[in-house]
Amino acid sequence: MQLISDFITKTIEKRLSEIQLKESFLSPEQENVLNRMGFDKTLGVWTKKVLNKLVNSCNIVDLDNKLENNSLIEKLAVATTEEKKYLLLELERKLFPLKILDLELPCYIVPIKPHWAGQLFDPYISGAYLFGADGKKYGIMKTYIIGV
Repeated sequence: MQLISDFITKTIEKRLSEIQLKESFLSPEQENVLNRMGFDKTLGVWTKKVLNKLVNSCNIVDLDNKLENNSLIEKLAVATTEEKKYLLLELERKLFPLKILDLELPCYIVPIKPHWAGQLFDPYISGAYLFGADGKKYGIMKTYIIGV
């Protein structure tokens, strides 16, 4: 999942709109990860659209023809109000980092200690100190990630 997240980040940085993965030897678990992260498999090629935008749900079909032949868009046209919420959530997941502004979902903020935040969210800097803090003074232990 971290590698796919890195690919998405690089795609955004380079202002590209699609990732294609041409790998024929994937385990079922790896295919499941690709599915969860918004990839679709067509003719042996895993493809993901990447839209780095903020949109309202009423403007979702006006995204520069990037959503052509998308079955979720077709389902939205005939869905009930409750079904639309789930379809929009699925569309947001498939087109990550796209964010739908008027999708009413609960959001929770859970505070955690900086040491654990580094371990959970950023494997590249988790072995470094924030602002060069003195680890002995503040009880910070330097950790290293070996292998992934």
